[in-house]
Amino acid sequence: MLFGQNANVATAFRLLHDLDLLSVVLEPPCDIGGTRPGKWELGIRAVDIANDLLEESSLCGATQQEPPPLKQQCIEKAGSHEYFSLSQQTIFNENRPLLFLSAALLPLHGCTFFHEKKKRTMPAAVHVLQNSIKMKNKNIMHVMSILDSVDRLKELSRADPPGSRVELGLSVRALKDFWGDAIVVACAWELCHGNGKEGEDGEDAKPSDPAKNNSNATLGRYIALKMRVEELCLDGVWHMQPLMNGKDLMEKLGIPRGPRVGEVLHEQVKWQLSHPNGRADDFEEYFRHNFGGEDTSRVRV
Repeated sequence: MLFGQNANVATAFRLLHDLDLLSVVLEPPCDIGGTRPGKWELGIRAVDIANDLLEESSLCGATQQEPPPLKQQCIEKAGSHEYFSLSQQTIFNENRPLLFLSAALLPLHGCTFFHEKKKRTMPAAVHVLQNSIKMKNKNIMHVMSILDSVDRLKELSRADPPGSRVELGLSVRALKDFWGDAIVVACAWELCHGNGKEGEDGEDAKPSDPAKNNSNATLGRYIALKMRVEELCLDGVWHMQPLMNGKDLMEKLGIPRGPRVGEVLHEQVKWQLSHPNGRADDFEEYFRHNFGGEDTSRVRV
């Protein structure tokens, strides 16, 4: 019902909710801590909005030739109707089960539980994915990376311009092929919350219709965020190879073996993102200039 070649995941989630079965299929842990859990209705609204963003026919209509105002504003921003073709990384895209599952689990975003066997606190969504749905670890990692990116993507979308090459590059590297899906989920979550506002006493604000209120502005921000990623040539940046590996760093820069090697590797990634045409000797010069006078075992990144 939820997964499979011909599965309509958005419709499946809506049916499960209407039949009062969603909390059974996505059964959360009993002792949830952390952020107050949201209402499942908000997750379903996020699924519905994501579905609207992904399915061009639901926004334009089967016989409508011109896009509606919601999409037209974004087309004008992009300057071309071709921008909205249903390609792999466009916001208006094909049905993706993991995307809709991420949207449905958004009410658990920030919620945690204590894992008795592992003796540590873990995200409540992980419990649902492992025990209720019994997903493979690879897919669990994809869903959690999307959920973990929602707040950061919202923050980046509100910047002008929406994020530096380093900020966006680090986010895209973490999300990999799912960066486009994460933008859809983050946009849908903000739209269903009425642009992130809350009512009195911490109650959730009445979810907004994505074609009303400030929805055009909100969607425009996320379109601009996606365009910024493409403008900076960051699609595929997770394939970027380090100029120097850990062994090279230890030999050439005198970095001691241990966790500092990983920290300097991260600093190198940031430098490569800000200097896409840089060479290994350029980074070596940058490193010596900035950290050469310090104890290299205490490099701050």
